[in-house]
Amino acid sequence: IIPLQYVCNFVAPLKPKVDGYIKHESFFDSRQVDAFGDGEALLWPLDKQLASCGNDTNAQPQFNMIPIETRVRIEFCGPKVGSAQSTMVIESDFFGPTDPLSLLTIVNIMQMRHAFFTLDWEDTSLMVGQYWHPLIVPTCYPNTISYNSGLPFEPFAQCPQLRVTHHSRYISYIAAALMQLNSPSAGPIGLSTTYERNAIVPNIHVQAYAHAADHLFGLALDYKLLRPQLVTDTDFKEHAVIGSVATAVYMGLKFGQWTINTKALYGQNMTDFSMMGGYAVHTIEPVTHKHTYTNLGVLAWWADVYCTKERYEPGLFVGASKNLGALETIHPELPNTIFALGQNIDTVMRISPRIRYFFSNEFPLSLEAEYTSAAYGTITPNGTVGCTHSVGNARLLLALY
Repeated sequence: IIPLQYVCNFVAPLKPKVDGYIKHESFFDSRQVDAFGDGEALLWPLDKQLASCGNDTNAQPQFNMIPIETRVRIEFCGPKVGSAQSTMVIESDFFGPTDPLSLLTIVNIMQMRHAFFTLDWEDTSLMVGQYWHPLIVPTCYPNTISYNSGLPFEPFAQCPQLRVTHHSRYISYIAAALMQLNSPSAGPIGLSTTYERNAIVPNIHVQAYAHAADHLFGLALDYKLLRPQLVTDTDFKEHAVIGSVATAVYMGLKFGQWTINTKALYGQNMTDFSMMGGYAVHTIEPVTHKHTYTNLGVLAWWADVYCTKERYEPGLFVGASKNLGALETIHPELPNTIFALGQNIDTVMRISPRIRYFFSNEFPLSLEAEYTSAAYGTITPNGTVGCTHSVGNARLLLALY
């Protein structure tokens, strides 16, 4: 057992800063929903499921209370490494990992949210460890009360990465290599990081952004490669891979007390970001059963507006997402040849007003109303969805921090 005195003598020079919060959420849904974390991170309402006499079994409302977003963050000021200043960060919550077999989130278990160190020089920094995927920009992000933070219109993924950021006079640049951990892709064996690991090539990301006064403007480009399987069901070695791209433009504007953040994104195979889309089998060779694949694309946009006052902070989030289908035709053995989220959804739309009231800076009371509509239909051979009908869910969320 290490004496506490020695631990304190070691930690004290690192100047640890402990941060975080306890969050209790109570929420009501007007119907059954597709969500992670016991319903906390809502994606979209479930489609109609008709029982005898034409009753929709998914029209059942639900209610829950959950504190799993509770979070702790520890930041250390590390030693000098040459001329660079080092910083170390560890952050965790109780949202828990996703079970690849059941696809369910195992809540109430601590998970590694962020764990990284940075080396900062005068105009360049190096980040090593797990942090937000660069498609997620913390300075231009939905300020929602809900844990979903704009899902499925805004990407959500934390990834192990090597990231270099360089600041010039007017523009900053990001280059990063990443792998999957908390946010795996879909494939023949379910959600797994195996597909990216077997492809060998890491996820590559480049980005540029600029500040003009208090405003922010950015452009991002992302590429990842997956190898869905190593052997066919007829015992032939499989070499097929699927490469996917995503690009985003974002803008953050500040006018006094008002903040406006918005982002438009086009993405292929966005399952690992908990967004619509994925990929599908294009062809199957008759003898060897070797596959070729095609991407399913999605177009998403969101905007978030809020006003920061002394005790009140009203805000509004709106988002829309469109299934663009596949670049090539999908093999007719549906749906076993599609590896995606929301493959039978054409569009998803959301409007979500909210308000925070601050009893003090450390104790806000928050209320958010969220209406999400999804247009379900029939999957066509090119991956688009036709003959649609809309299903809506109204959520009322109360949160205490």
